[in-house]
Amino acid sequence: MRAKSDLKRAIVLRESGYTLASITEKTGLSASTLYREFKKLDVTRGALSKDTLKSAKQKLLEDSGLVGDLKQAIASQISDDLALARSIREGLVLAMENLINDAATPATLKARSYAALATSLKSTSDIMRRALQIDDGTMTAQELPILTIRKMTDDDIKAVQLLNNTGDEELAA
Repeated sequence: MRAKSDLKRAIVLRESGYTLASITEKTGLSASTLYREFKKLDVTRGALSKDTLKSAKQKLLEDSGLVGDLKQAIASQISDDLALARSIREGLVLAMENLINDAATPATLKARSYAALATSLKSTSDIMRRALQIDDGTMTAQELPILTIRKMTDDDIKAVQLLNNTGDEELAA
């Protein structure tokens, strides 16, 4: 065995619930050596109490530099989210300019396009606010608006016209 300190650390890790593969990676001891020593010392996975487990996890977090790596990964992901949101917003600006200057596009199609662009703008705004933790709440999938675009049938058009005519009659009364 390399060193008693490696074995002690391996025992704490095993009793804390770590797998042999994870312990091998953290200590550098081979899986067969760990298996043999654990069997000899009757070490079982996850045998520690919750308080002992909590303190062991805290020590491992402090010792391994995991917190720094985790902070770096989170910062990288936030940076990626913000970069993607900025890129989407730049595309929205170009699409909006083209749509405004396009005289051949019917007004109804432009209205739908504006709604889609507004939805995209709201989504990117929510991403940026969430990434920067501007709001206390978190964005859920239920809060995201869903825009469905479909071609209206003749029956749909008649139903909308009937609805508008009914509304006009109520206003006149």
